[in-house]
Amino acid sequence: MLASIGTFLKQPYPYYYRGRSLIILLGLLFLASTSFNYFFEPFGNNPAEMKFSFFWICVIHSLNAGLTIALVVFVAHFVVDKDNWTTGRELLLWSIFLLAVGIAQFFIRDFVYDNPRNWTTRYLLEEIRNTYLIGGILLLMLVSLNFNRLYFQNRVQAQSIIIQPRKRPDQNRSIAIRTTVQQDNFSLNPDAFVYAHSEKNYLNLYLEVAGTTQQKLIRMPMKQLDDQLEDISDLVRVHRSYLVNLRRVLSVEGNASGYQLQLEGATIPIPVSRSFIPSFQERMESMG
Repeated sequence: MLASIGTFLKQPYPYYYRGRSLIILLGLLFLASTSFNYFFEPFGNNPAEMKFSFFWICVIHSLNAGLTIALVVFVAHFVVDKDNWTTGRELLLWSIFLLAVGIAQFFIRDFVYDNPRNWTTRYLLEEIRNTYLIGGILLLMLVSLNFNRLYFQNRVQAQSIIIQPRKRPDQNRSIAIRTTVQQDNFSLNPDAFVYAHSEKNYLNLYLEVAGTTQQKLIRMPMKQLDDQLEDISDLVRVHRSYLVNLRRVLSVEGNASGYQLQLEGATIPIPVSRSFIPSFQERMESMG
């Protein structure tokens, strides 16, 4: 049982907390929270203490929760590893969300309730408890359901991808690559290219040399390399941090955050993120 839970917590999971995905998520949370509290009144209410109608109190609490989550996401943006997100990290982040929301709801009690005991430890713990009781149950359900949906959807799609046999390498092909530092410019044989992995303003290139894979560190952003290789259909960006040689794909497996590739010459699985899946599949299908 514990082994299964540990395996689940280590599974890749998409990071939703940026851009359009974050806006949609906050909007859905606002609607769900307001509707649930207004129609079900899970913790009861005392009309004599309310400074506003119950509906507007529900709206205020939901807005407060959304703003709090947005603030935590802003802080998390600078410290979390978004490219290696897992279900365990997702649940941990949500536990931080819930704690922060519970504390934030305590701080606005004087604004919405006329109660001389608002600023007491009892109400602080009560707000945190109530947030965890409602949010924790929904959190476990939603993460589990979304994980299973994405996992099986991506596994089925991955199984449908046809892997073409690798062409015989052309030892004479060469592309001039311009780097950030002019004296570091170099020539690249696309057939010897295995994959590239970006780390900030540096790239780790993995190239086949005399039958073994060797690493080359260069100073340039991934986009600069990607732009210079756009005419080479076999070399495709599959992730914000990875660009691969499709001719070296040995297998494709699906998981909740997208695909994972096993490449000839690579010792680690290479992730294909959700946003790059359409272009990856299109290139794989067009290979002859």
